[in-house]
Amino acid sequence: MTNAIARETAAKSGRKEAELTASDEPSMRKFLPHHVAQHVNASRAAIEESHDLGDAITVDLSTRRTREFNKDLRLLEAHLTRRKAGAKNTLRRESQIVLP
Repeated sequence: MTNAIARETAAKSGRKEAELTASDEPSMRKFLPHHVAQHVNASRAAIEESHDLGDAITVDLSTRRTREFNKDLRLLEAHLTRRKAGAKNTLRRESQIVLP
């Protein structure tokens, strides 16, 4: 039951469901930053929508939360880049954040 509710919520959000087959390191290196960046972009869109509706409190709370997501993304990218020492950094292009 809980799994069905989670999938229904994910479907309504417009975001892709987590890649459950990404169990090896190369797959996770690709999936994680991209997924976190999608979440950041969705949060930014929600901030803009809240601003357009005149909801300053939601804008403030969402902006704080989005800053934390941005920190998480930078930390994740830095960690993955360090682990992939000597290799070309392709993560930046895959997880590029669209700024308003």
